[in-house]
Amino acid sequence: ASGIVKSKNQYNVFAKSAGIIKTVFVAEGDSLSIGSPIFEIDNTQVSISEKNAGLAAANASYASNMDKINDATLNLEVARKKLENDSLLYYRQKNLWDKNIGSKVELEQRELAFKNSQLLFASAQTKLSDVKRQLKLTSDQSQNNYSIGKSLKDDLIIRSEVNGKVYKLNLEKGEAASPQLPVAVVGAANVFVLELNIDENDILKVKPGQQVFIRMDSYRKDVFEGEITSVDPIMNERTRTFTANAIFKTQPQVLYPNLSVDANILIS
Repeated sequence: ASGIVKSKNQYNVFAKSAGIIKTVFVAEGDSLSIGSPIFEIDNTQVSISEKNAGLAAANASYASNMDKINDATLNLEVARKKLENDSLLYYRQKNLWDKNIGSKVELEQRELAFKNSQLLFASAQTKLSDVKRQLKLTSDQSQNNYSIGKSLKDDLIIRSEVNGKVYKLNLEKGEAASPQLPVAVVGAANVFVLELNIDENDILKVKPGQQVFIRMDSYRKDVFEGEITSVDPIMNERTRTFTANAIFKTQPQVLYPNLSVDANILIS
């Protein structure tokens, strides 16, 4: 099987947002940890959107709109006092009527006022609940929009997903980045693996745990031993090969990604 050396966890770094490279934080060969910045992208539209979302969130926040809740609460208190007063007047008039004092018209007027006060109080309660619910909804939505805007702005800084090393920077400051093209290659610093191409005619013979003898042009006089760790369960339609992954049992002291290897897999 022919193949290549790869850094463990090696991957192509892509930008999540298009824009111009504003800052390059690292150089090729530099060490990285998870979360370390690699590039910063300048995208004015995303930055402005994040600021606008922040202003909208502050304006729509629950705390900034307490005056609306206070107004609704005050209206509810006024309605409650009116209800208490109309209730008192109604039952007082009813007691007089039960003693044949007063007129029925006065009683009906007091009753009508009492019932209207009940409706107004219920309406004020509903309005207060609606104001609180609407403010909470608006506040939460604005905060979510701000979180999205902040996330999009954070995406302008491209960070490492692994602890390792910068192997390749594909862009320089001032060049355009896009989500379709890799901007860098990173991977583990000192741990390497092998990707071997297995012909479809031979794939049934290859299994994890089998011994591998490895030759490299960089070490012409040496043969290294390795072991198959896994076989990808899908064939590459273009090359008509499967990828088998292997590790060195004793790793050479110096290795680089993409070195070519020839491997013999011991099947029996």
